[in-house]
Amino acid sequence: SRRGKGFALDFGFQILAQDPPGMVVILDADCCVDSSFLGEIKGSLETRRRPVQGLYLMKTPAQADPLGKIAEFAWFFKSFVRQQGLNNLGLPCHLQGSGMGFLWEHLEGVDLAGSELVEDMKLGLELAEKGTPACFNPHAIVRSTFPAGRGGRKSQRTRWEHGHLGLINRVFPSLFLGSIRSGNFRLTAFSLDLAVPPLALLALLLSTGAFLGAVLALAGRPIPFFLGGAGVLILGGTISLAWLYWGKEILSFRELLSVPWYMAGKIGLYLRFLWNRETDWVRTRRD
Repeated sequence: SRRGKGFALDFGFQILAQDPPGMVVILDADCCVDSSFLGEIKGSLETRRRPVQGLYLMKTPAQADPLGKIAEFAWFFKSFVRQQGLNNLGLPCHLQGSGMGFLWEHLEGVDLAGSELVEDMKLGLELAEKGTPACFNPHAIVRSTFPAGRGGRKSQRTRWEHGHLGLINRVFPSLFLGSIRSGNFRLTAFSLDLAVPPLALLALLLSTGAFLGAVLALAGRPIPFFLGGAGVLILGGTISLAWLYWGKEILSFRELLSVPWYMAGKIGLYLRFLWNRETDWVRTRRD
């Protein structure tokens, strides 16, 4: 009845509280780190005095199909491009579950004992509200691999994406309005970034909006089409620049052309969120 990573972390924190350390680092058991990882995390904690998220990279297995490579690029976009952008703007970054470092004082009073599907995002939000938002260190590198089996990949993506969408639904309105009322505009920006849905869903929503705008344009109302088209162009341009600068090492241009099939394959996952969403924490099956 107490299954889930949140319960496990809370149990570990309770044990550590009996003799608190100065710093705590959290790694998933399926991860490995570069030799400089601990030194980078320690240095960031000492200088910035804020929770730290390292660069969490996930690779596809050697036999992965093009859609697997697209998933790897989408993860890189989320874990490096967006995180580095937030960091460059001086805004809070998101915790990602592994490769995280904390001063013990950051964890005092934190309650993770629950079956939250995205306990890392929930922890990051709680710390940001407490005034100790996480920062990003791209030199503290932690690596993992996506499950090789289709069932494991599907289970993992469903937990991540349903958990993220559920957190947006439950937390975003109050977090956003509360940050406006308090004048904490760094938290406002953080809440807006939280509200950005997973990349494939964002692309689907913008494409649908542009299509509906085109229908309205035929009826003599062109403004929705221009707005929808602008959204598609901005997202497409951003992804293209990220691919040109970093993504060519992950997937080829030919594999990039499979993006529409990757998006289409996610439609069922997002529809399930509406009437049969994942609510129980399910451990990813490894092969």
